[in-house]
Amino acid sequence: MNIPVFPLPVFLLPKGVTRLKVFEPRYLRMISIGAKENGFALVLNEFIGQPKMTASWVKIVNFDTNEQGILIVDVKCTALVSLESSYKDEHDLLWASYKPLTHWQVLTHNRSTKSFSQLLQSYFGKNKQLASLYHGEFVDTPNWVMCRWLELLPLKTEDKLYFLTANSDQQALGLLSDLLLQENN
Repeated sequence: MNIPVFPLPVFLLPKGVTRLKVFEPRYLRMISIGAKENGFALVLNEFIGQPKMTASWVKIVNFDTNEQGILIVDVKCTALVSLESSYKDEHDLLWASYKPLTHWQVLTHNRSTKSFSQLLQSYFGKNKQLASLYHGEFVDTPNWVMCRWLELLPLKTEDKLYFLTANSDQQALGLLSDLLLQENN
C-alpha cells in the first residue's frame, strides 16, 4: 500500500498535533486524497532521498481557510512509519510504500514524569494557541507528555531524530530530566 508524502521541517511523534498551511496544488491534492483515504505521511526534509525514511503517519482532524484563502489543516500523528520505495506521480507528489513502526512501550508515571506533566500543563495554560490544537485535551500519561516535550523543545533536528526509535524512551526520560527538572530547580 502507498501513501502520499509531505516533506516538511516538522517533528511529530505519536498523538502529536500540528497545523499546516497548504497552498501548492500538489499538496492540496494530497489533502484531498488524505481526507478520503488513509491520511498521509509527514517526513522531515532531512530524510528525503534516503532509501528508508521514518515519517509521521497523520490523519486530518480539522481544516479551515484563513483570510487569504489559504487552507489551514490540523493533523494528528497516528503512528510512526518506515517509508520505502518512493516515487513521484504525474502531479509531482511524492508517494511511498510504508510499514508501521513500534515507538515506545507504555510507561507508567514516576516522580520525574509527574513533574514533566505538571510543567507541560502549566505551559499549555500559558500557550492558548498550542492548547487549542489539542482542543483543551491534556493526556496525563508519561508517553504523551514526553513526546510533547520532545516536539516543543528547541533541540537540533539530528538530536530529535534519535527519539523516533522504539527503544529511545529511557534516553528521552534522561534528557528531559536534565533539561526540565534541573531548569525548574
